Amino acid sequence: PLYHFEQLWAKGEIAVEDIIAEYGGKIDSSTIVKGSHIYNEINEIINLSGLNLTKIIEIGPGLGSCLRMIKKYKPETRVFLIDLPTSIPYSFTNLLYRFPEAKFILPNEANASSNFDKYDFIFLSNEQIHLLKKNEFDLAINSMSFAEMRKSDIVEYFRLLRRVLKKENLFYCLNAVEKPMIYDGLTVPIRFFEYPWSSKDWDYKYEISRV
Repeated sequence: PLYHFEQLWAKGEIAVEDIIAEYGGKIDSSTIVKGSHIYNEINEIINLSGLNLTKIIEIGPGLGSCLRMIKKYKPETRVFLIDLPTSIPYSFTNLLYRFPEAKFILPNEANASSNFDKYDFIFLSNEQIHLLKKNEFDLAINSMSFAEMRKSDIVEYFRLLRRVLKKENLFYCLNAVEKPMIYDGLTVPIRFFEYPWSSKDWDYKYEISRV
């Protein structure tokens, strides 16, 4: 993975030496390296657009590798993670290990009266998205999970993002061009171009990812 990062993927603030310093010398996980690559791509556009990252949200963060790098380089950022309850332990343990002094709130602790501004990392299940406020986030991320959802779920998440993102925002979406998924015994192609994009959306990048 480090070879691909160095030779093929976009250069940016994070270099191979930074990844080794963060995780140690032996890295055989493409997920870790992918998170650093995504950070570099996001940071490039953030610098172009002039956006400030005060609050960000990631849907399906996996191990939370990208958010780990964002929090390292932009420690003032408040991070929200939306995931299935069975997946949250992976990102939680990764981020807790890296930021043991940070303040965390987990889905079983979160409710309508929670003051999320007290926490660095806010973990919510996919059943708790109604707790998110309007026009609150600067950046949203989805990486390689929309392609594994039902079309109706993707539509629901796009509605969520259009509600909770600020007017000036950035959405980083890295997913398969097309992926066949089996739902209710039927093979359904989930296609990137069929996501509910809007003609009012501005494309900073629309290309096949080097990842």
